[in-house]
Amino acid sequence: MNRKMFNLLGSPYIWKYTMIRFTFLITNIFFFMGIANSAEYPNMIGTWEQVSIQSANSGTTDNPLPINFIHEVNPKRPTLLIIDKNEGPLFSGKRISGFASSDLAKLSGTHLLVGAFKPDGKNFIMSEDADMGIGDVSDNMMNICHATILTTQNSAACLVYKKIK
Repeated sequence: MNRKMFNLLGSPYIWKYTMIRFTFLITNIFFFMGIANSAEYPNMIGTWEQVSIQSANSGTTDNPLPINFIHEVNPKRPTLLIIDKNEGPLFSGKRISGFASSDLAKLSGTHLLVGAFKPDGKNFIMSEDADMGIGDVSDNMMNICHATILTTQNSAACLVYKKIK
């Protein structure tokens, strides 16, 4: 250390102490900036029951089927999402559904699903056996819009789920 620096700070000990405090301050600033920019992710674990549906369904060019619009949830066969694993922004589980129409048979039954939240902690994307979608969660309500990825039928829907347990 040169003599001018030594005289300015008084001793090598004060210089070292000042640098430690400065480093600690800068580290904390960056740490808390990271916390401020990261969202908390909702707890998705539980059973979610479908409470609303708006769905348009049809066949494909190679597999013609009648067009089918669905505006109401079938109370006898509610669709459930059962989320059994949730780690930060990631979740997985299954969708259990039963459609009365045989045209939608490939969408009936149990399908595994996985999802990931955006950094905002509210919006997510998910994928399952027969479709993929985007959605958001607020309190105990989940909104999902999805479309099939099948070559035999087309389906596009927006759904609302409520966490029931």
